[in-house]
Amino acid sequence: MNSIILRKDQIQGKKAVLTFEQSEHLRNVIKVEIGDELKGTILEEGLTTLKVFTLGEQIEVIVGEILAGKHYPITLSIAASRPPTMKKLFEHCSAMGASRFKIHKAILSDKSYLTSKIYERFEELSLLGLSQSAVFYKSPELHKTYQYEQSLAQDEQRIILSPYAQTKLKDVKIDIERPLTIAIGPERGWTNQEIKEFVDRGFQEVNIGPSIMRVENAAISIMGYLNQLME
Repeated sequence: MNSIILRKDQIQGKKAVLTFEQSEHLRNVIKVEIGDELKGTILEEGLTTLKVFTLGEQIEVIVGEILAGKHYPITLSIAASRPPTMKKLFEHCSAMGASRFKIHKAILSDKSYLTSKIYERFEELSLLGLSQSAVFYKSPELHKTYQYEQSLAQDEQRIILSPYAQTKLKDVKIDIERPLTIAIGPERGWTNQEIKEFVDRGFQEVNIGPSIMRVENAAISIMGYLNQLME
């Protein structure tokens, strides 16, 4: 872990008590000592430094000044895919700044994918991503529906990824500060009908390279591009 995730209820005054799992990792893997300084992320608050104060069964730390973290209104609208794929998406895209995941069944998605137990691990996986990033501080959100639900945001930027689109990502002007939704298809791809429906909803059809990518590769590729726009 690059940053220790703290919830506000773990903090009392200037001190915080880490969980048993965090404490065990710091003792046995990081091998911290009293006085060591660590990076900390306080959910929904910001970033900080943590100074090891005691080394008991649950490590106690002193919480430093809270500084601003990064947050961008990026929604990944993903057609339900295999559980191992969703696992990678939740963790790695959270680490790269995705703030919301909207999952729905595409025409070529297996409907059983929506009932997978992987969604029960969303919080765990997304917080692993935040811990890895050490810069994003807001808990990502998960919305799971059978059919795609359109956002009501008026100024939302909308992109649908397709390897057959004529427009390349580098030619699309993106304002990283404004709400952005990126639609990513399932392993078997979008149907022509679905692409037309998304375009009719105001989505711009875009490709991110000549290869037909796996779902997780496409998501991580575009998140990597968006990271270049972040300050």
